[in-house]
Amino acid sequence: MSWNQASYVPADVRDVRVTAFLSRVYGWMFLGLLLTAGTAVVVASSPVLIKTLILNRGLFWIMLFAQLGLVVHQVLWDLVLFEQRLFVWRAEVQ
Repeated sequence: MSWNQASYVPADVRDVRVTAFLSRVYGWMFLGLLLTAGTAVVVASSPVLIKTLILNRGLFWIMLFAQLGLVVHQVLWDLVLFEQRLFVWRAEVQ
């Protein structure tokens, strides 16, 4: 099948794929929220940790930029993987 030919996927197959994809997405979102809640409980239950985070501005900035760095790293990694899949797809089409 060429890239410019229409492909038909029955509605029930498409619905199953979309449902499975969304289930995985919401599962990862739930795990992220669970991790965030657990971290918040640990930090909130430790007065020493709260005092350290509030009084140490350097630690605050390091933690802030570390989080942003993780997000940027993940976005760039996803773009690299997408580019690799696109390259493979183009090679298969030609």
